[in-house]
This record gives sequence, C-alpha cells and structure tokens, in this order.
Amino acid sequence: MMELQMIDAQIKQFEQQLMQIEEQNMGVSMVIESLAELTEVKTGCEILVPVANGIFAKAQIKDTKTLSVNVGGGAVVEKTVEETKQMLKKQAKDIEKYKEEAILHLQQMIAQAAAIQKELKSE
Repeated sequence: MMELQMIDAQIKQFEQQLMQIEEQNMGVSMVIESLAELTEVKTGCEILVPVANGIFAKAQIKDTKTLSVNVGGGAVVEKTVEETKQMLKKQAKDIEKYKEEAILHLQQMIAQAAAIQKELKSE
C-alpha cells in the first residue's frame, strides 16, 4: 500500500511537471510569434517593453533586424530575428521531446500503480 502511495505522489509530481513543460512550450511559441510581429514594426516606432510582470516602459525601436540574445552564463550575443526564431524552434522541439519522454514515464508509473492495485484487490 505504501508503494502505491509513493507512486501516486510521483504521478502527481509528473503531472505538475508536464503542466510546467506545456506552459514553457507555450511561452516559446508566444516569443516566436512576437518576433514575427517585430519584423513588421517600423524603425522609430514607440513600443511598450516589459520590465516585470505587468510593468512596461515606453521605448523606441532603433533596429528590428538584430536582437541581443542571452545564450547562458551571462553571455549575450547579437543574432538576427531569423536566427533567434530558429534557436527558439529548436528549444520548442527539445521541450516537446522531453514532454514525450515524461508522458511515457508517467504512463509507465500509471501502469505500475494499476498492477499494484490489482494485486492488492486479489489479496
């Protein structure tokens, strides 16, 4: 019975992780869409730039062709919009692959829990 409770807790944890993965994937998709919209913005246009959740600053667009992209470790590099979109699409593929692996693992845990429940019922 304890093993079943442990598996149930793991299943719930994996379900939460899957929700977070899906949110992350949606976030990447939204950024890709925003980049597509950015290419349509004219130089000199005023836009709102997010500073924090729900807080924006007015800014003026000077360049819509290149972006400063944080590539980890505090390093920021210049990339074109298209390069950035390709990088994000790769991230989305990696997230989707991880999601598929997590779903497979979750299904295995559910099957294991079902087997334990069946065993407990037959006792």
